[in-house]
Amino acid sequence: MVEPLIIIPLALFIVWIAFVVLAFFFKIFRTILKIFFIANVILFVVSAAYGYLLYKDFIDLKENFPTQEKLFLLKDGEQYIAGFTMKELSMGDDRRNEDENGLKSSGTSSGDSSQLPTKPLSKEKLASYSGKKLSEVLEGRYKIIIINAEMFKKQKRISLQPGLEFTGNELITLIKKDDSFGAFAEFMAEEQLKKQGVSLKSSNLFGSPLDSQKKQFTEQIKESFNIKDEGSFDSLVLVFMTMGTLQEQGPLFLVEQLKTGDIAIYPNTIIFKSIKLIPNKAFELAAEKVAGKLETEN
Repeated sequence: MVEPLIIIPLALFIVWIAFVVLAFFFKIFRTILKIFFIANVILFVVSAAYGYLLYKDFIDLKENFPTQEKLFLLKDGEQYIAGFTMKELSMGDDRRNEDENGLKSSGTSSGDSSQLPTKPLSKEKLASYSGKKLSEVLEGRYKIIIINAEMFKKQKRISLQPGLEFTGNELITLIKKDDSFGAFAEFMAEEQLKKQGVSLKSSNLFGSPLDSQKKQFTEQIKESFNIKDEGSFDSLVLVFMTMGTLQEQGPLFLVEQLKTGDIAIYPNTIIFKSIKLIPNKAFELAAEKVAGKLETEN
């Protein structure tokens, strides 16, 4: 039988050990709670700051993107091959006019190209951007939108006008030609003569039908779209390429290209950085909701 004098000290020792262990675990638990609390405070502050910056950026884009000057550049490798500046996003009068040759122009009945809210960049201006930092290229504009030519090259069909379709690679090749405008006018002339059943090799006292038709198309395009040089024509093709691709692929195509980097925005603010973190499914659900709302309103 264990003596009471031994039992009591042993019990006290066990109780003391228990308190020490409990104190140790309580200290750990308190430390964990403290870390958890601090982490939650930091998370709250970061989330609040992120939300504020996101909201501020959204308001800035909403107010300024539609009205401030933006620079659009088409980049192939390390070269800028076409570009234009745009202020107002509105494309002017939505009416489109078609002449007897099937070529359409945007704007009023006079075919005034001023209805296209773009200012083309000359090949010389584009060349001057080569090797420059984007901060230097910005030149006080609101945003630079850089489109990788690979985005268009992947497209099997881009419609510039109803019945006038090319592959993306064909259009990029056209833009890169030294005489892109002349090459396009000749192509349009050949297509028109084929429709009329006229031989491209035939000729008369007034010259070949191809030369005559090419001259007609050249004058017509210049008048309709105010083409002054190759840069003007290339920027016009870029505008129609972009519009045609978006009509073919849908609005979510823009999101996909921003994620892959085929479309880059400078300055790259928090909204554009966040787009890469949001799952595609979220954008799809949002697009479906907007489409459903528009259908209901109509």
